[in-house]
Amino acid sequence: MNFWQRATNAVRSIGQRLSDPRRLLGRGGGWWGMRSAGEWVTENTAYNLSTVYACVRLISSLTAQLPWQAYYTDPVSGNRVRLLQSPVDRLLHKRPHPEVGSFTFRELMLSRALLHGNAYAEIVRNYQGDATQLCFIEPGRVSPQRDESGELGWRVSNDAGGDVWIPDADMFHLRGLGNEVEGWSVLEMARRSLGISLASEGMAESAMRNNPRLNLVFKHPKSLSDDAYRRLKDDLDERTQPSAAHKPLLLEDGVDFEALRLNPNDLQLLESRKFQAEEICRWFGLPPHKVALLDRATFSNIESQAREALTDCIMPWVLRLEQEADEKLFRRSHKAMGAYSKMNTNALLRSDAAGRAQLYKALHAVGAISPDEIAELEDLPKIGAERGGNLRVIPMNMQTLEAAMAAAKSTAKRK
Repeated sequence: MNFWQRATNAVRSIGQRLSDPRRLLGRGGGWWGMRSAGEWVTENTAYNLSTVYACVRLISSLTAQLPWQAYYTDPVSGNRVRLLQSPVDRLLHKRPHPEVGSFTFRELMLSRALLHGNAYAEIVRNYQGDATQLCFIEPGRVSPQRDESGELGWRVSNDAGGDVWIPDADMFHLRGLGNEVEGWSVLEMARRSLGISLASEGMAESAMRNNPRLNLVFKHPKSLSDDAYRRLKDDLDERTQPSAAHKPLLLEDGVDFEALRLNPNDLQLLESRKFQAEEICRWFGLPPHKVALLDRATFSNIESQAREALTDCIMPWVLRLEQEADEKLFRRSHKAMGAYSKMNTNALLRSDAAGRAQLYKALHAVGAISPDEIAELEDLPKIGAERGGNLRVIPMNMQTLEAAMAAAKSTAKRK
């Protein structure tokens, strides 16, 4: 069974069991669903909220687009060198599975970790101990279990029957905030906020469907005849349809009306929905302006808010992925030579040409980067070593602190 068949079968089986929403998973109820504010909170219903969908999509896609490669530190020069001879580099940068690219795999893992607190993938190794494949497993099938010696492992349930125990060293585990073993499910922790948001969506839908403009009481000095009552009722039923909302209503035989409803501003329905959108952003740690809530965003602070999205929201997930890969994907010989993985967060500046130019100019001015290295980062033709493209230069009027101190001491002695 290939990668997508396993993932599809898992989702299909979940959808079948969700036909009875009263069935809970048992491990906190985070996978099947919980009831809050009169609404069932599940992964499917949560994705119906545009803010949840936007938060998960943005965080997972922004993190997945970062180049992820394997490196080691050269013991002679001290420079960072690409570890191209390791299959881990291809696994991280290209294809962690024969049927799934690196972007899709990371996006899939992050989408599960963001909602359920955990995402899992079994590590397949070659005879040398290098990781060659990562096979995604739905988090609802995985639970922690220690063996007789106390070693942590993961019990994976199979649709065909029977469980499989995978040692922790062979399970790529991406987790969010939680305890020492597992991450906490955001669906479970935020069930009240999500339930209120779903209830607000239902209220708005009901208001539009039932046309609140006809929330009226009709008065008559006596009693209506059967024919007049029937005509009034049929006319009112017709006006409850949105397509007939603006047609005039004909009152006959001395019938009067009085409006009882409050308008949407008094009910604060829109304000409540906006507050719930901000509340959901807080659960995911994403600045509201990233999901088009621009009430507090201005031209003067939008750049700093974009930096906050990277440092406060994206970077924690980057570090979790890097540390899990460093610990579990490299074989011992590569670990001994200092192998590690690195995501290049500068890739988020690809759309900011002015920002990249300013960064390269500053790095080149202090000799931290050469023209050929800049060209490589920008996918441009290199100048070449024979024409000085690999040279790092600094301004002639600059000197080291040691040289400045020596000159000052020499001047003091002459005095």
